[in-house]
Amino acid sequence: MIWLLTIALFWPAWVEAATGSASVDTWYVRPTGACANNGDGLAYDCASGAGLTGAFISGANVIWTATVGVDDGDRLYVCGVHTSTLNVGASAAGADRSPISIDFRCPSDTGSIRLIAAMAEAQTAGNWTEESTNIWYLSVASYTWKDPKRIWLDSVEIFPGNSKSDLGTREGTASAPIARFWYDSGNSRIYLYATANPSATFSLMESLVAGAATCAYVAICMNADANDFFEVINPDLKGGNLAAFYVLGGDNIHIYGTDADDSACHIGAYGTRGIIIADVSSAGTGNAATNINLHDCTIDVLAPTNFIGYDWQWKPSNGDGVAVVYGASNVSVHSNTIRNWGHALINIAATLGTGTVVDSHFYDNTLEYTTVEYGRCFALDGAATGRASNNYVYRNDCNGQPIRSQLNGDANYVFGNLFRNQRLGTVDTTAVQSLDMEGYTGSVSQDNFIYNNTFLNNPYGPCISFRAGTNTKSGYTVTNNLLYGCGGTQVAGAEWIALYIGNAASVGNQTFKNNYIYSMGQTSTVYYKATGAATVALFQSACSGDTCAGNSAADPKILSATDARTQGDSPLRRAGLFWGALCGDVRGRPCWLPPDIGAYQSTGGDPAATRAVRN
Repeated sequence: MIWLLTIALFWPAWVEAATGSASVDTWYVRPTGACANNGDGLAYDCASGAGLTGAFISGANVIWTATVGVDDGDRLYVCGVHTSTLNVGASAAGADRSPISIDFRCPSDTGSIRLIAAMAEAQTAGNWTEESTNIWYLSVASYTWKDPKRIWLDSVEIFPGNSKSDLGTREGTASAPIARFWYDSGNSRIYLYATANPSATFSLMESLVAGAATCAYVAICMNADANDFFEVINPDLKGGNLAAFYVLGGDNIHIYGTDADDSACHIGAYGTRGIIIADVSSAGTGNAATNINLHDCTIDVLAPTNFIGYDWQWKPSNGDGVAVVYGASNVSVHSNTIRNWGHALINIAATLGTGTVVDSHFYDNTLEYTTVEYGRCFALDGAATGRASNNYVYRNDCNGQPIRSQLNGDANYVFGNLFRNQRLGTVDTTAVQSLDMEGYTGSVSQDNFIYNNTFLNNPYGPCISFRAGTNTKSGYTVTNNLLYGCGGTQVAGAEWIALYIGNAASVGNQTFKNNYIYSMGQTSTVYYKATGAATVALFQSACSGDTCAGNSAADPKILSATDARTQGDSPLRRAGLFWGALCGDVRGRPCWLPPDIGAYQSTGGDPAATRAVRN
């Protein structure tokens, strides 16, 4: 009796499943075709008969009902390569300290979901119609989600055309790939350029079309208010007509990879978007998603390298890596590698309905562009004050973006980021500001904070820009930033300008303090309202309707033109203004008091013990 009491005292309460058993349940789901029978889910091996002990077969057969199915404290192993959606049940939920774990680390067969449709009908010659010489079409009217977005023939992605007449040609330049397909949305047809009936030219045609099943357009779907307290471990999610992962309205969801180099978790490959975190309606009218944590994942569209440089024809990249939109709060997106998405790597927006995106943190991410020709590291936008507010973008490495990141909304913080190596994309060669304050008609852009960022090497346009436009830019605080090697000739009227402050009634009442603006060989690096192009000294003396002080054009003495860490005698050291306890550099080191200017805090002169901690 004493022995039994000891077990009861020391067995942790949080491991109990909803059945009240003394241990959690472990479940297994395997792909369609892996076993002849659908089992009860309680073993990896195949069931000897329907409903007997063995793995669930396909995500559609997972039982999410409390007590008898996957519930709080349980672990569901995703095993093998799935080709259909894992749709989490509408009432499925874990509990505080007892989340449901969806684990792709299946002990017998590592899991993944590849939501790319093999179009068997394309193998039947009679399903193709030759409309004109070498121009064939296939009906996709039977699909619910008809736009193929991306097409692969025998596992090789083919290039889209802008129109039917472009098929069989090289668009834009003589070296561009030949346009092979075009989607006719009016008639629900895929057109293909082929010299013979396409069914005879390949053995497999794949695309992102999807059927009518619930959430058929996404690899993992959590789209109910009740979907609370989950962890998703090492997901490997490919394809999806609309996205790879939906989190709509759920709360307390933790998505992560177990390797610090982000190699264990993959979201979005071969798709159109990575992950969408939004209210349950995804339109700003439903219950918001709250307490969502995403980290240590690679979120990459996997754009074909042979499509690099060919304008805007490759349209499926017109999506976001991480979209936190319309209704979300207390979202944390950190320590990820996010690359090559064609709208934004991180999109933070409250522009539909009346929902808000607030109190969220985006930090320590590697944000990079290497292939696609249009895209920004982040965009932040709100349709009214308080809609996109109190969000924090910090300690990110933004490398090679082809167009400008955008900061709007109100009371948001952008600090400790490194913006470097601006690229000149082929889609919009004038949208090359590194960080731009200008939203859309009806958006707000006010009272935001830009602290301790380093802008390094934008040879095409301004590094910070307050453009005249459709919304009012006011109340910004721009302090302790380093602008180095900024300015070029791509933005008309802002030639060789590093800091651009437009001459319009919609731009005013900002604070610019203790920023270093240095471009070797250029003296007039600031465009200031009616003054036009000006030196930093003239900008400060002409300052009117704003607060301008402590800004400098002196050589900041960084280590090199590609390394913005400071030399020992750099004037950036201890030259900043203290603005708050969150102040930290791009490597996570806390700021000095007063802080160094820019995204790097120095270590020289520290006591040995302090230096060890800071390093």
